[in-house]
Amino acid sequence: MDNFLRRFFDSKPTHPRDRARRSLGSGFLITPEGLIVTNRHVIEDASEITVVLDDGRSFPALLQGEDDKTDLALLKINATNDQPFPYVQFGDSTLARVGDWVLAIGNPFGLGGTTTSGIISARGRNINSGPYDDYIQVDASINRGNSGGPLFNTKGEVIGVNTAIFSPNGGNVGIGFAIPANVVTDIVAHLESYGEMRRAWLGIQIQSVTPAIAESFNHNETSGVLVSAVNPDGPAARAGIEIGDIIISFNDIETHRPRQLQHQVVRTPPGTEVDLVVWRETQNLRLTATVTLMPADMNVASSVPALTEKLERWGIELTSIDDDARRQHQIDASTKGVLIQHVAPNSPGERKGLKAGDVIVRIGRTVVITPGDVITQIARARDTGQRAMVFLILRQHATRFVPFNLA
Repeated sequence: MDNFLRRFFDSKPTHPRDRARRSLGSGFLITPEGLIVTNRHVIEDASEITVVLDDGRSFPALLQGEDDKTDLALLKINATNDQPFPYVQFGDSTLARVGDWVLAIGNPFGLGGTTTSGIISARGRNINSGPYDDYIQVDASINRGNSGGPLFNTKGEVIGVNTAIFSPNGGNVGIGFAIPANVVTDIVAHLESYGEMRRAWLGIQIQSVTPAIAESFNHNETSGVLVSAVNPDGPAARAGIEIGDIIISFNDIETHRPRQLQHQVVRTPPGTEVDLVVWRETQNLRLTATVTLMPADMNVASSVPALTEKLERWGIELTSIDDDARRQHQIDASTKGVLIQHVAPNSPGERKGLKAGDVIVRIGRTVVITPGDVITQIARARDTGQRAMVFLILRQHATRFVPFNLA
C-alpha cells in the first residue's frame, strides 16, 4: 500500500547550490481573520511559509499548530488593510452519502486554482497512514499539489480536506482520499486553542474479535473489541479493565471495531467520565473510567534453565526465556512468559503471523512462565472439550491475542 500512496505536493530545488527546496500545496481560509487549514506534510519542516490567495495577494504565514497523526496543520495570515478575508464554512460530513456529488479545489502541479468534480465512492476508509484513518474516498480528479485543498458538497460546504491518492504512477486514477470535516473541525479547535491536538486516552491495546477468539472467551458474538494489554498507570487499569475483557460499548454506543473505539475515545474530552460495558468470562460488567490526556510519549532477571517443547501441530517450538534470548530478541528484563524459538515455514503458526522471538504471555486469562505451562493449559483445554484457545503474544512492547483451533 505504501508504494501506491502518494502525497500531492511538488518539491523542486530553488537554488541547486544550497539545496534549498520549495513545496507547493493547497489550503483554504476558514475565518475572516485569516486562519487557514492545510495538510501538515505541505509545510513540514518549513523555515518560511507564504500564502498566495486566488486574487494574487501574497502573505507570510505563521504556523498555529500541527497534528502529525492526522496530517493537518493550521496557519495564520494577517490582512494589511484590516479588511476581513473571504472564507468557507464546514458542513456536516456525517451526512455525506456514497454517490453524492463533490467538488475538489486545489493547486495541482502548481497550475493555480483548479476545480474538479466527482462522487463520493466510499466512507470510513482506512489506508494505514495513521492510527485515526477515517477517510472519505472520492473519484474527483486529485493530483500532486491538491494536498490540503477543500472538498465541497453541492451546498458549497467543506466536507473534507484532500490528503492522499492511491496511484501506481503518482497521477490521478480516480481514487482520492479526504479527511472528513467533522474530524477536521475537532482538530482545528485544539490547534487554535493549544497549538497541538490534545487527545484522550484509556491506556489499553485492543484488537478485533474473530469467531475463534469469541469462542475461546465464551462470547456468543464477534462484536466488541478485545483488550490485549492494559497500561498499569492508565485510566482503564484504575477502572478495573483486565486483559481478555471484550469491550461491548463505550458511553452506551456499541463498539464493533477497534478503530471505532479509538475514534470514540480520542473525541472524548480528557477528564470525562465514561461508562464501559465489558464481557468477562460469563457475564457483562459495567465499569466507569475517567479518560485522561494522552501522554506525550505514547504513540500507542536471572537466567533460568532451558526447556524446549515442540507444538508440532502448529509448527512452533517453545523455550524458556534466558539472558541470551533477552539480548537477542530485545526482551525487557521485566517480561515474563514463554519464548517462541522457531516457527516452521508454511505452518499454522506462520500463517497466524507468529515469529521467532515472540513471547507467549498468557493462554486465555492464565499467565504462563514455562513451556510446560503452555502444554498443561493446552491439555486442560482439550480435556474440558474446548475447540479453540487463544495465546496472548508480546512482540516489541505490543500484545495481541492469536486464536488456535484444538479440534
